[in-house]
Amino acid sequence: MMEEEFRVSLDTIPTEVFLYICSFIDAKQVADCLRYVCTRFYEVLSSESAWKCRLKETCPNMLPAVDYIDDEPDWLELCYQIESELQLWKRERDKMRYCYWGVDSCIDAVKLIDGGKRVVSGSRNRELKVWSIDAAPKCEKSILSAHTGWIWDLAVDNKNIYSCSWDSYIKRWDPDCNFAEVDSYKCSAAVLSIVCRDGLLVGGLFKPEVVAFDPRQNGPIFSYTPHRRSITGLALVGENYLVSVSEDKSIAVWDLRTREKVTENIEVSCDNSIPISIFYNNNLLYIGDTRANMHIISNNNGVFEKKVTCHLESEGQNRLTSIWHGLGCIIVGSTDKSVKIFQPTQPLNLICELNVKGEVTSIDYDSSALAVGSSTSLEVWDIKNNFLI
Repeated sequence: MMEEEFRVSLDTIPTEVFLYICSFIDAKQVADCLRYVCTRFYEVLSSESAWKCRLKETCPNMLPAVDYIDDEPDWLELCYQIESELQLWKRERDKMRYCYWGVDSCIDAVKLIDGGKRVVSGSRNRELKVWSIDAAPKCEKSILSAHTGWIWDLAVDNKNIYSCSWDSYIKRWDPDCNFAEVDSYKCSAAVLSIVCRDGLLVGGLFKPEVVAFDPRQNGPIFSYTPHRRSITGLALVGENYLVSVSEDKSIAVWDLRTREKVTENIEVSCDNSIPISIFYNNNLLYIGDTRANMHIISNNNGVFEKKVTCHLESEGQNRLTSIWHGLGCIIVGSTDKSVKIFQPTQPLNLICELNVKGEVTSIDYDSSALAVGSSTSLEVWDIKNNFLI
């Protein structure tokens, strides 16, 4: 009788002790498996406060960065993503399948498609290529003379792939029809950046102009001039806003509903640096410039505010040509021939650095693969096929 009274098990021990034991188990196992063992486990391990405390212990510098997000985060998901990315890039990187292709012309744009099974690249030899990174990595499709100028950017929606070029055209390609050219959209200058979603295609030009198309119609639906110099990058912010960055060192916010500028331009760089890359996620804009600075700007229901500038130390003043960020990590490509993966903390915590054969021009990332385009190569770290070749 006495033995039964003092019997200790996971479902009867104090909550604090149970959570301490859980702290030695990966967040993925805790969230996906242990949480569903019994009703008590589910109640304890679904508590936002439990995951917030866990994150505070495992990644204390994360909390200042979370303050930039105006919405209350999903603490379980945030902790899950932080620990998963750390596990992946710190401890399991050597298990990834690494694919490398040397190229004879600089690749300036890459996009993952088909759940990370294929990569589309655009290069300065005017060629659009499709690379398979599934069972047998290879170049699957090559479209010679896809443009008559350098291909500078790519965008993907649910059905189509778009490319833009120094030949002043944006083109639409259909993956379901062997990447046949479906439409082309003539612009008034070279197109340096594009973004898209269903029913909307936007290009930033080699002059202070942004032009928008409805892919279902002929001709532009609107254009505007938000800057004094060329547009270097674009980002769609939710359903309502479009943000542009420019050689004039500022960002401009455009309301897609009223088709008016929301506020005065926000100056990003105060030295001789120029913003050249931009990525939006989780209410935050990350902007990279030509002097290894990364600028973070928050969005609170259309109110944009510059929060902090981080200088990514490296030899010389390298260009941050491409940025991706999510809840679990920030990935930055640079002309110093590296891709750096950081925890989204403040200050930034470097998880790992990947050495790339050439100067990095473009990156794309999802849960299945990291694709990197450079001046000399296309390189892919294949996560879904977690073995070496």
